[in-house]
Amino acid sequence: MSFYVFHQAGHNATWSVDSLERDHTAQGIIFSPVHQSADSVKRLKTKIRECSLFDPQFYLPNSQKNKFKQYSFFPETATDGFSTIDYSAVADHAATECVKFQIEQNFAAIVIPTRYLDQMYPDYRERQDAFTVAPFVKAINSSGSKKAVFLTLAITPHMIEAGAFRTQLLNWITSYPEITGVYLITTLDRPTKQIQSDAFLVEKMTFIQELQSSGMNVVLGYLNTESLLMTVFNNATLTIGTFDNTRIFSIDKFVANDEDKRGPRPRIYLNGLMNWVRFDQAKAIRDALPKVWAEIYEETDYGNAALTAPTDPHFSQPTLYKHHHVAISRQFDALKGVTASDRVELLNEWLDSASAAYRSISKAGIELDLHGAGTHITPWSKALNRFAKLGGLIS
Repeated sequence: MSFYVFHQAGHNATWSVDSLERDHTAQGIIFSPVHQSADSVKRLKTKIRECSLFDPQFYLPNSQKNKFKQYSFFPETATDGFSTIDYSAVADHAATECVKFQIEQNFAAIVIPTRYLDQMYPDYRERQDAFTVAPFVKAINSSGSKKAVFLTLAITPHMIEAGAFRTQLLNWITSYPEITGVYLITTLDRPTKQIQSDAFLVEKMTFIQELQSSGMNVVLGYLNTESLLMTVFNNATLTIGTFDNTRIFSIDKFVANDEDKRGPRPRIYLNGLMNWVRFDQAKAIRDALPKVWAEIYEETDYGNAALTAPTDPHFSQPTLYKHHHVAISRQFDALKGVTASDRVELLNEWLDSASAAYRSISKAGIELDLHGAGTHITPWSKALNRFAKLGGLIS
């Protein structure tokens, strides 16, 4: 048994499509309205849609992002100005149209959207049921579709860490026989791009195990490089994103604020560090520490092209992102070839090697920025081994 890898597509979804078709870096793609217009989804090749998922993204139902307006079933569009009272009158129609869209476009499964609620409301289940779950289940049953059904669950660290609330979520999800899986998304406010809380990781991994033990298939959305740790779950679907907003979930991306923002400095993914490092700092490592560089850099045509170009790549160009797709997919391939318990051992070897490489970089006087530094390595190691013991993967 193994796991699956999907791209979490961003606004340049063609990069993910290219990587899937040409470089075979994933088994599917998750498309979404905030990044893809309805017409662009319909123009996708049938074989791409057949192996992929569509996330309707009802997280912020009053979002006024322009692409949402092309989807008649989106709450803001369906009610011409979202309000809970107005939406209740069209919830069945919106659900029917959304289910119809996913079926007509022949996506691999049907995804039921939910609203993002950041509090553990006593009536959390009732709110979600009334908003989308009950109307969507009704629409799916009426459609006669035999496709798998995934319920979107976008939850906070407090929800993950509250055992009683997790149990309520499990009881709610499993009360619908139509639901065969969960599209799990977790938020976590943090100062760095990589997760540094081992406690959060352990609780999240425990919840994933609970979902699988309840018979649910699990798709883990919006993962950053911690997707490597999640390979300990057989049959789970992991995601790799291109931009930060597809590697970290935040409700901010749905706020209609299109003012110009300064673009990020280019970064390159380095396998041996299990992290993205600022491109100029990566070149400093290459030049000063060739032996360390040979251990941390996974050669790809894309990476080599970027490193030998006369000018540094721009964040809007695909080269570094396609390098990431290929480089991390090789790590996934290595992990797929062994059992879950052996993955723990291999991941520990990689984490130890990354820690040693970071020490060498520091000793050489190369100061990496906040996001490229190795402060995530120790928490990941702690989380991996603690969960492996709790989950029975190691003794």
